[in-house]
Amino acid sequence: MTVMYVRRSARVAVLDAEDRVLLLHARFRRSVPGVDLAWFLPGGGVEHNEDLTAAAVRELAEETGIAVDQTSLTALAHTEGDGTVGELTGPMRDDVFVTRAPSTAVSTAGMEEHERRALDRHRWWPLAALADTDEMVFPVGLAAVLRDFTAAHCWPDPRQLPW
Repeated sequence: MTVMYVRRSARVAVLDAEDRVLLLHARFRRSVPGVDLAWFLPGGGVEHNEDLTAAAVRELAEETGIAVDQTSLTALAHTEGDGTVGELTGPMRDDVFVTRAPSTAVSTAGMEEHERRALDRHRWWPLAALADTDEMVFPVGLAAVLRDFTAAHCWPDPRQLPW
């Protein structure tokens, strides 16, 4: 059965040379009871007829100023479920890619105004600290999948993470 998603998103787990991952902290747009602020990966909606990796590269550059090539992306994980983002309600899917950062410099100049208003801060998280935090992080299970990825010599298939 093919699911018709009301929203597809492409997100990027950017790792630096020390295996820290870049996360953004902002008002959380997906309706989750009790969650107002959360840490999440750079990324966003896939435009009509846009390839997932092209969307991931575009969104990463817009939200962080970090430019990477599509060929540097590895499919890491995906998560799907019913949700509400803005005016959209229904089945949604986030595809998560991983890449290495050419630099740790971050610029939010390419963000849309509403994104800049919602953004509280960004942080390069050590994976151990991410695994131990009590703060809300999406996708759920990100620390474990990144730990496994950094320990692996190859990554055969993207993992399914909880919505």
